[in-house]
Amino acid sequence: MNRKDLIDRLQELYKDEDSRVTVNPHAGQKVAIVYPNTYFVGMSNLGLHIIYEEINLRNDSVCERIFLPEKKELEAYDKTKTPLMSVETQRPMHQFDVVAFDVTFEMDYFHIPLMLRHGRVPIMGKDRTEFDPIVIAGGPCATFNPEPFADFIDAFIIGEGEGIVSRVLDIIRDGKMEGPRSTCYFASISEYIWRVCTVLVRTNLQRRR
Repeated sequence: MNRKDLIDRLQELYKDEDSRVTVNPHAGQKVAIVYPNTYFVGMSNLGLHIIYEEINLRNDSVCERIFLPEKKELEAYDKTKTPLMSVETQRPMHQFDVVAFDVTFEMDYFHIPLMLRHGRVPIMGKDRTEFDPIVIAGGPCATFNPEPFADFIDAFIIGEGEGIVSRVLDIIRDGKMEGPRSTCYFASISEYIWRVCTVLVRTNLQRRR
């Protein structure tokens, strides 16, 4: 498989879908919802569909999906030096403003650093700069036991993500208007997160102020 084959595969998946969600790829805030397993496993997850629709209903945001390729496809990504891309527009992971993992199964913890590496996003949160996406995570595993993969994640949404994810995106959007990774920006996220008691901010987020 070459790069064109990988792009064609994603375009075919999107073409074969029957979705009620309208995606505006030109929206200002670009969010990738990343499921650390294959397309067919991820698409059976109801939570992914709910968050995907919620973000795409926002006028200022677009949400696109990225899934873990099958083993042979992943080898082709490596061979062709192609970054992981979204289903909708084949936008590379590292070009999104926010990368949001939906973590459902503990065995998928191992796929998170793998996908970050293939998406050309620094694996460790402490290594990211203002030019990299903010990496957040939610889902059952983020709620019950986020610590094993905490070093890869900037912030966790604990509990139900509906409504909360939109507020977090508002803060990220407003913060970027004040300057990339500004102190005020991170302070705003931290204050909101702790106030509602639903998101855990890791110390690596503080290091990036």
